[in-house]
Amino acid sequence: MAKSKRSSKNKKNKARPYHMVGDGVGGVAGAVARGGSAMGSILFKKDGETALGRIAGAALLSIIGASAAFGVGPLREHLGSTRADPLEIRFNWPTISGDTQTWLPASIQRQLTDTVLVRLSADPFDTDSLEEAQWALRHSGWFPEPGPTISRKPRGVIEIVGVWRAPAAVVRVGAIEHLVASGGELLPPEYRAGTAWPLRTIEGAWAGPPTDSAGVRRPGEVWVGGDVQAGLDLLAMLRSTDGWSHVAGIDVDGFLQDNLLVIRTTEGAEIVWGGAPGAGTPGEQPDAEKLSRFVALQTNGAWVNAGRPRVDLYTPYVYFDESAHSTSR
Repeated sequence: MAKSKRSSKNKKNKARPYHMVGDGVGGVAGAVARGGSAMGSILFKKDGETALGRIAGAALLSIIGASAAFGVGPLREHLGSTRADPLEIRFNWPTISGDTQTWLPASIQRQLTDTVLVRLSADPFDTDSLEEAQWALRHSGWFPEPGPTISRKPRGVIEIVGVWRAPAAVVRVGAIEHLVASGGELLPPEYRAGTAWPLRTIEGAWAGPPTDSAGVRRPGEVWVGGDVQAGLDLLAMLRSTDGWSHVAGIDVDGFLQDNLLVIRTTEGAEIVWGGAPGAGTPGEQPDAEKLSRFVALQTNGAWVNAGRPRVDLYTPYVYFDESAHSTSR
């Protein structure tokens, strides 16, 4: 009788309210891997609650079955295609301070928009094409590093925000004028010589535009040599003066050898400025003095209309070279 009681007590302690039916977790992994059904693999049911257990099991199995049938990648693509909206590209187009209109021509706006559209998919989960579009804009030449940011917004909106490089001048090489930014970075547009006005011209550059090994222009790359940058610095200094409207461009041909920059006026005169702003040679007049002399000349109607004299501003005296003789004043 004692043996019978101990046996009954052990059976009572070993009783469990839940028990597992099927193959267990290993069976689920095996079934999904084999592409088969996971039916009955990890169902737990409590005595007296078999209906609830079957409902929960069926829901779980439907999720497992969907994952097995489609996989994570294809399932995400399927969701993306069903939820995708038509793309709407929104740039923060550059503007002049105080103006709401952009200075960027409509043709270039279309080019940049197309650059994004041909690379970007409408799938809201697709990050690869987003990165590809961003890479293309970074190398367009219009944005300094690290380039613009591209983000997806609700209803298919693609927002592109970045700092823009602004045109500063054109560099004339042969019959072509190449657009450059203030640091000498090459920008995409190029023009026939004489057609880029009111942009001022830099001529006589030692090197040609930046190119790759195949001779293809490289927008965004800096023009080498330093003479173009010196000409750009002088244009930036002259831009705020009363004589700016008379400035046609800067001749940098004598800069690398003689440290001389020459201002060319719209009337055909040549004004020898000297060294780059802030980098004149010993004995050269300070920038402030040269600037004062320049403005005085350009506001003197008699001198402006006098023909095509050559004037030296960097020397102790202002020298006028008219035809075959020179005088000092």
